Amino acid sequence: APSQSVFQRVGQAGVKAGASAGYVPDDPAVLAATDLSKPGETVTVTFTSPAETGDYGYVCTYPGHWAMMQGTMHVV
Repeated sequence: APSQSVFQRVGQAGVKAGASAGYVPDDPAVLAATDLSKPGETVTVTFTSPAETGDYGYVCTYPGHWAMMQGTMHVV
């Protein structure tokens, strides 16, 4: 499973990246990102998954959200 320390590192780096970067940090763990969404709005992202099978985490990098808004993508 993805490491909480990676979620924390990326989430906190999102704060430092700031609004001008959409709170998306320049971090090698970031494989893809979406634009910010407003409440009730839906956004989508299309990307190529990693070739290596395994579990990859995803996390919201908006300030304060990383601790609760996270999950796991399973590449099979």
